[in-house]
Amino acid sequence: MDPETSYAHHAELLRMALPLMAKHRVPASPDNYAIWYQYVSGDNLRLNERVDELIAAGVPFSAELCLQLFKQFGSGCDIEKIEHIRGNLHNLMQDVNNSLTTADEQTDQFGGNLNQISSSINDSL
Repeated sequence: MDPETSYAHHAELLRMALPLMAKHRVPASPDNYAIWYQYVSGDNLRLNERVDELIAAGVPFSAELCLQLFKQFGSGCDIEKIEHIRGNLHNLMQDVNNSLTTADEQTDQFGGNLNQISSSINDSL
């Protein structure tokens, strides 16, 4: 997989993992990101089966349960993969921040345009 495709693929997995973590109220930590990243990637069938069982049973994902999942399924994670996840998470957060900054700038510009139009209309009256 070329680096650009790899980045897009990993970023998409993170975009899939984050809403699931929020939905199930999973505490935000690198270990939990690693578990849920693995879950959405489908790389670990046993992990997916266990998480699916917990979801079906309505078990809350407490910090203790998440730690147990990490010890059982994530402690053997490739450190390089975790670092890659962290890097992708950082890039994703930067993308979100950039998007918010752009939206804010465009909103300010639109507001300025509305003020100019309003002034022009008032001057015409």
